[in-house]
Amino acid sequence: MVRIIALLAILVSTCSFGQFTDVRQIPDPKSSSSTKNSSNDSSESTRDYVSNPDYIISSEDELAINKILTDLEINHSFQVAFVAVNSIGNNVIEDFAVDLFAEWGIGNTDTDNGLLVLFVQDQRLIRFETGEGTSTILPDTKCYAIQQQYMIPYFKNFQYSTGLLMGAQAINDALEDKIIESTGEDYDVSYEELSREWEAEEKKRRAARNRSFLIGLSAWHGVGLIIFIIALIYARLKHDPYAKYSIVKWHALWIWALIFPVTHIFVVILAKKLKTRYRDMIRFSDLNGEIMHKLTETEEDKFLSKGQITEELVRSIDYDVWITEKSEDVLILPYKKLFSGYTKCPSCKFKTYKKLYDKTLKSPTYSSAGQGERKYSCSNCKHSKTTKYRIAKLVRSSTTSSSRSGWSSSRSGGYSGGGGSSWGGGSSSGGGATSGW
Repeated sequence: MVRIIALLAILVSTCSFGQFTDVRQIPDPKSSSSTKNSSNDSSESTRDYVSNPDYIISSEDELAINKILTDLEINHSFQVAFVAVNSIGNNVIEDFAVDLFAEWGIGNTDTDNGLLVLFVQDQRLIRFETGEGTSTILPDTKCYAIQQQYMIPYFKNFQYSTGLLMGAQAINDALEDKIIESTGEDYDVSYEELSREWEAEEKKRRAARNRSFLIGLSAWHGVGLIIFIIALIYARLKHDPYAKYSIVKWHALWIWALIFPVTHIFVVILAKKLKTRYRDMIRFSDLNGEIMHKLTETEEDKFLSKGQITEELVRSIDYDVWITEKSEDVLILPYKKLFSGYTKCPSCKFKTYKKLYDKTLKSPTYSSAGQGERKYSCSNCKHSKTTKYRIAKLVRSSTTSSSRSGWSSSRSGGYSGGGGSSWGGGSSSGGGATSGW
């Protein structure tokens, strides 16, 4: 319920504040204002690195983030921009981040040491877009780790402002005391080496995941085989072939091959062969110990009742009849079909009772209930039953569309990126990471 309310709040806020469908509509913090006095020291200036037009970040947290990012640029030369908006419309966040990074030119031209953190509330996504130099210190995996460890847990609890502040602190911890000399030829070589290292690490992680998957898959199928082996042992302990059949028949169902697809295709085939074997296994009379033989379908009818013959005709139960040489002992064994559609008749008690139809006599409306009718009939004794039932009236959906979805972002349309900006003219590497919650 809390999550639903929060999502509704996101929808309402998006409608209220509008959508930033173009990067030029995002307010550039370096062109919209100059400096702010820090609350800790009036002589210390705090630069603007946070674009917060929809007030997602609290004023206290925005000041703290600006302080962190100011220290990063002054002491370590990194330029980091934070942008938190309700919506960017139907834009893909990765493409929007690349365009916004280029529009502002985050980072220094010679080192490309910029970083853009883009938070989009209605898409429930956070994006890190790195400059080419920054990506040597914050590779994609590191960006993703910061998001997952320091930000997403807060976002899941709707603490967006706190999550962004924690992310800023984690970025500061990762970038402080790091130096990027240039993005020239020397850097390209080291970047290639780093890429090879990252690829090797990712290959190891993939191999570990594959091993875990194979171990889990083997254990799962091992459980299935153990179940079947236990059933086989239990069946072998039985002396009656009919009891053996009753145990094994459940393992001849193809559902087992869906649950255990690697091993149980062969298990099901084996179980089917065992079913046939146990059904045709020679039996001895409990009356006189003589060998019994199974009658053909035609021969067995004189030993079956009318109801049993009807069950065979409708294929709800198949009967095997075994007799001794002089017919002194007769053994009738029922083999029920698992999915015949027939049930036991309340009158004659044979499995020959089935629903003939289920139809609507009167369709329901929004103002009145409808009526339906079902009819059951027995193929053996012809007993039948017709029942009528009530169909609930239709209910109108409570979901309504809001005309407010057509709002435009006129409040942000006056801002244009780049003009008067004091970013360093850096460019994006196209790298980074995106996380959702």
